This record gives sequence, structure tokens and C-alpha cells, in this order.
Amino acid sequence: KLKLKVWRQPDAHTPGRMVIIDNLISLKGRLYFSASEGVYGNEIWRTNGSSTGTEVFDLVPGSAG
Repeated sequence: KLKLKVWRQPDAHTPGRMVIIDNLISLKGRLYFSASEGVYGNEIWRTNGSSTGTEVFDLVPGSAG
């Protein structure tokens, strides 16, 4: 099982924070995964590999998600 820990830093003026990515599944050219990064809590994400093609499914609103 693959589990990633990455630092998310949107720009040079914003402090980074740890993002924990788990449960990676590739389906029809997209990567689905669960991630916990402090804003949305632990939620399901989907990406096509680009920043504009990445979205979160905020199933449980707030950081407790």
C-alpha cells in the first residue's frame, strides 16, 4: 500500500503544510485519492495531473472531513 506525505506550498510567501495522500486509484486517465491537508480534512480528490484538473469532493464540510 502506497502512502505519501508531501508539503503543499502554493507560493513563496505562504508557509507550507503537510498533506497526507492515501488510497490512490487510477481510473480512466484520472487519479483518485484521499488526502488530508487541514482545510477540507480527509476527503476524496480527483486529478488529471494538472492544477486546473484537480478537485476535491468535500463530502464532510469543514476541516473535520
